[in-house]
Amino acid sequence: TVVRDVVRAYRALLDQSVPADAYNVASGSVVSMQEIVEKLVAMAQVPITVEVDPARSRPTDLPVVCGDASKLTAATGWAPRIPLDQTLADALEHARAAVAERMAKA
Repeated sequence: TVVRDVVRAYRALLDQSVPADAYNVASGSVVSMQEIVEKLVAMAQVPITVEVDPARSRPTDLPVVCGDASKLTAATGWAPRIPLDQTLADALEHARAAVAERMAKA
């Protein structure tokens, strides 16, 4: 779940009419890190080579994680709104702007 949607969920949970309880904030979708990397590479404006460092792989990492936010939705009406592709495009644009600003100062 993208952070902007998570913030909306937290704000919804601050409403005093929402029962105090444990809630999952989740999109309900499974997206692998490989899919995210592939999307970012496709959005890139320069050639990118991806190399996996096996030393950074952890055997304790769960292969699949998918949360169920139905209880949160029932209590608050919250649902994720921002598509992953939009979040990745926004993050990439922010990074491009930061690099351009640094280059302009150099």
